[in-house]
Amino acid sequence: MMKSRKDEYTKHALLWACCILFLNLLSKAIFYTKAPFTLDESFTFYHAKFSVHEIIIELIKGNNPPLYEIFMHFWTQVFGNAIWAVRLPSLLFTSAFAAFWYLIIRKVESHKSALFVSLIFSFLQAQWLFSQEMRAYAMAFFLITASVFVLAYSWRYNIQVLLSALILALAVYTHYFSIFALPLTYWFIIKHTPVKNAIRAMSIFSIVFAVLMCPVLLIVAARIFDSENVLWGVKPDWKQLYGQFNIAFNYRLWYALALVLLGFVFNDIRRSLRLQKLYPEKWRWDVFFLFVYVGIYILLFIVSQFRPVFIAKYLSFVFLGIIPLACILLGKVFTKSNKGIYFLVAIFAVFISGLKWVSNAEYNPKQVVNAIDEYLVGNPEGTIFVYPNWYQYSIAYHKGYYNLTPLEIRGKLARESIYCLENGFEIKEIVQESQSILYIDAGEEFLNGNHALRDQLLEKGNLLKHEQIDNQVQTWYFGN
Repeated sequence: MMKSRKDEYTKHALLWACCILFLNLLSKAIFYTKAPFTLDESFTFYHAKFSVHEIIIELIKGNNPPLYEIFMHFWTQVFGNAIWAVRLPSLLFTSAFAAFWYLIIRKVESHKSALFVSLIFSFLQAQWLFSQEMRAYAMAFFLITASVFVLAYSWRYNIQVLLSALILALAVYTHYFSIFALPLTYWFIIKHTPVKNAIRAMSIFSIVFAVLMCPVLLIVAARIFDSENVLWGVKPDWKQLYGQFNIAFNYRLWYALALVLLGFVFNDIRRSLRLQKLYPEKWRWDVFFLFVYVGIYILLFIVSQFRPVFIAKYLSFVFLGIIPLACILLGKVFTKSNKGIYFLVAIFAVFISGLKWVSNAEYNPKQVVNAIDEYLVGNPEGTIFVYPNWYQYSIAYHKGYYNLTPLEIRGKLARESIYCLENGFEIKEIVQESQSILYIDAGEEFLNGNHALRDQLLEKGNLLKHEQIDNQVQTWYFGN
């Protein structure tokens, strides 16, 4: 498997990639343990404690592929369960993600455009959030980027194409929405490869990838047509059609667009656009695939009117195509003049000003633990129920029980009168004997879960108090 000299990156390019990697590691490492351990992370933590066989059996029945939980199963066995350890892979994945994007763009565009794209990705709110979560997103985005990156090389027998298809398939087995990265691989093949070779490479890639996707397609089809599958989003309103663009660009899209329009006031920037002759041959595929991703975005919105899936984190897979292509087109014009460079710097400054450095600030598991402690002080004979069952691991984590097995954690919490709910009817005897009940409902607003116990208690008219702890958790206090 030999590389040709033209495939090798210059020392200049590798040095810049290392600088971007170091910048990401340094900046993200300061904050990555600050965010609270929330419901999404406890879902991963809960399933990573199972055996590999149990993880696969459990997750293919739901809406999450198992690869990340399998990875974390082995990772935690080696590095432990401390907050720095369980989030370290996400920190490493998101940092390498930005550095890889510099090298990807550097293969097909200028250094300045590559630097602009990689810096945007370095301080993109979604990637910043993923670096502070024990969740599959960081690993999925890293694998997607790696699948495009290996296409930069030309190895014998099209090994790079086969490897790229395999890596992208692994990304899909990490998160189903990684499938939306498929047009990015075609874009890079077309940009980096002569036409005749590009058609052959895309054909090989498509066949191999399709074969690898057969198990996933069967699982996803079963979930979509399962009438009992309720894990879907809320139908979006029309404001979200453009509002999600603003969110994706760190809530600074309109300011950035204003700067872009202001830039065209200057003659040398307008001249650089005229010199490009507006949509020349080398722009064609960038514009085409940008429209492909915008089309996917609109299609998702339309589908969501019937089967809601229009959820912000899921859309980050679509913006993975929109953001670099839009930045490349912007760089083609603004990197051709000195004033244009200043505008790109200003756009980046506006972009970074919208970054929330510590993510998940709207979730407060520690506040839930404090509510539990206060409740038990006033009601020492009271009983606490937690829904859904894996939210108990957020509580356990903030109580310092994270080095225990799931069974040990349940036992430890049960001794403190804290029980999880597999469903509302398994704990009837406990309910009947309890003089006071605190029901903690961490079911996210877009989930229609099993709240049978809570509904039974409400029907009896024993509600004493109801509080909204944060955007995710509600507490219900019942007397018996």
